[in-house]
Amino acid sequence: MNIDRQFYELLCDKTYWQVTYDKAISTGKYSAKCLDNVYYLITTNKYKNIAKQICEAKYDFGIPEKIKIAKSESNKFRIIYKYEEFDRYLLSVLYRVTSVIFSDSISSLCFSYKTGVCTADAIREIYSKATSKAIYGVKLDIHAYFNSVSEKWLRTCIDDLIDKDSNIYKVFDELFFNNKVVYHGEKIEEFKSLIPGCALGSFFANYCLHEIDEYFKKQNITYARYSDDIILFDTNKNELQKHLSYINSKILEYGLVINEDKYKYFEPSDTVEFLGLKFTNQGIDISNHAELKIKKTIKRWCKKARKEIEMNNKDFDKKIRDVIKRFNWKLYKSYIVDTTKFGWAYYAFRYITNTKSLEELDIYCKDTLRFLKTGKYSKGNQYALTDNEIYEYGYVNFMDMYSLFHTDFDYYRDVVARL
Repeated sequence: MNIDRQFYELLCDKTYWQVTYDKAISTGKYSAKCLDNVYYLITTNKYKNIAKQICEAKYDFGIPEKIKIAKSESNKFRIIYKYEEFDRYLLSVLYRVTSVIFSDSISSLCFSYKTGVCTADAIREIYSKATSKAIYGVKLDIHAYFNSVSEKWLRTCIDDLIDKDSNIYKVFDELFFNNKVVYHGEKIEEFKSLIPGCALGSFFANYCLHEIDEYFKKQNITYARYSDDIILFDTNKNELQKHLSYINSKILEYGLVINEDKYKYFEPSDTVEFLGLKFTNQGIDISNHAELKIKKTIKRWCKKARKEIEMNNKDFDKKIRDVIKRFNWKLYKSYIVDTTKFGWAYYAFRYITNTKSLEELDIYCKDTLRFLKTGKYSKGNQYALTDNEIYEYGYVNFMDMYSLFHTDFDYYRDVVARL
């Protein structure tokens, strides 16, 4: 079956449109008008007309808008490209179909953006190796991966998958290599690379490093990749360096750059950190980096709120409730309300078996909230703001939430929804 026919048959399968529609509703990012339009197309089977237009390379996806989003705790920006909302919906459908058609082209050692494959698969493999006493390892990540894959390499990847004479090839060529974007209301020329912000880019984020993935699979090396995060192990330190040299050579070939300040080497029996977790003989805990990031967040918010209390005579009760509500949203509630968002607790609670860091976080967060009350850190703070008073303001204990997550998830969801 030719590639155009494959895409047409799957794009005419209502399942992909319905799943994408259900997801669109859950995100709350689409207007009622757009959702009504999609619902009409699905229920009247007129979505097949759109499928036909796409597969004949007659559908115009329009020009995306370039948006710069400030990264927290730094002066850096993340660049995304945003299509009109109906086109975003169509690109999500096309992403699902593309992922099915080319599922065999994505390595089993790549664990990102794959239906039916969860991070737990990678974590189990990593944990078994990380706790071995005679294993060396290295973790690395690629700088601005979605924005940096070269035009030459991306075109090579698309050429590998899709017949150049097909209409679908024209569709992909137009999406990825038509360099027109809108920025500050003006049309400019800019290569979008993997089009960060577009669902379809997630498939190519998996495929563009498939040579590296498959190399380590054939070598039978313990290796895992989650998008731009890579970790690998070997019993021989010199061999590990050879593996790393291979990765570096390929990364350069693809027009990419490794974050030099984020290399992390592991000696035998070292604590291994990957994907926000750390692996030890005592179990899986959250990583030191993840713990520090949470501490920095609440400290920053409390310092800002305390300054508003002192400088602008703001009400303490309101400020502490605001900080705790924002904190609860970031850690717990965002995912429960919108499953497309990253939910720290939902992610971490599934995997950790060692709760030492959770206990430390509870102590730190309470002490920081007490600072918000007194403006200083001292032993007497526990009398100025007791644990019970902190809970009355809306704070929830990490350990209590972790226990509830594992004993009664439905009730956990109810509790989080009320935060």
